[in-house]
Amino acid sequence: MTIGLGEYAAIRCFQGRRGQTVGFGPGSGQFDADAVMIGPDDFGATSAGLPVTLRADGSHGILATSLNGGETGRP
Repeated sequence: MTIGLGEYAAIRCFQGRRGQTVGFGPGSGQFDADAVMIGPDDFGATSAGLPVTLRADGSHGILATSLNGGETGRP
């Protein structure tokens, strides 16, 4: 899917527990990426790759995007 000005995006969901530390990253060094993590307490982190300590039990989602429109990391 694309968002905003043509940035590509992917969404991943997982079940987490309060106090659990999770890390997430773009999975590619071929392009610049950004990420937003959303949880039951509406927590958002916008730096891909930084570890985050969850503040609540429940379903969490990570929206990973290319930083610039049209970037995919593939020729």
